[in-house]
Amino acid sequence: MNSALKRILDDPKRSFFVDSSLYANIGEIKKALKLMECRFSDLVEKTLDMLSVSEKNGTKCIIVSVHDLGFENETPYHEVCARAISLGLQYCIPTFGPQYRLWYKSQPEGECLFVAMGAVSVSNGCPGIFSILNIKNTLWLGWQNGSDTYLCKPRFRFIFQIPCKSLIPHAKA
Repeated sequence: MNSALKRILDDPKRSFFVDSSLYANIGEIKKALKLMECRFSDLVEKTLDMLSVSEKNGTKCIIVSVHDLGFENETPYHEVCARAISLGLQYCIPTFGPQYRLWYKSQPEGECLFVAMGAVSVSNGCPGIFSILNIKNTLWLGWQNGSDTYLCKPRFRFIFQIPCKSLIPHAKA
């Protein structure tokens, strides 16, 4: 593990735990998103309808930028994920995105986070991933291009899962 990633893993502002046991099914997640007045497109709604809640436990996560992973130029999504995985991080499960949106209510205005996950193909044929946004103080669950060739800018920040046997020395597995 490189020293930059170790420093990120030790930063409590960038690594966190999300309890994903609060919602038994996608219907409950959609209802909760609507109650909190979270915005999402019809495409996100169709994607949610394709998912099922399979894991009901906590998830340890970390936010890393494309630059943190060692890339200084625009880099294809699959290369960003491959680098993170080679460093010991993992994809998030698809239902993590909507659950994280419910949990992360104090998101700063203008922030955008991408959920690193296996891209899901939906009716428009383009594989996508979830994004967590605050646009003009309105919380959004977004849908971004998740194709292997999608170019990610060095400033883009992704949420990855930390394996159960945590890389963070002070966290409990």
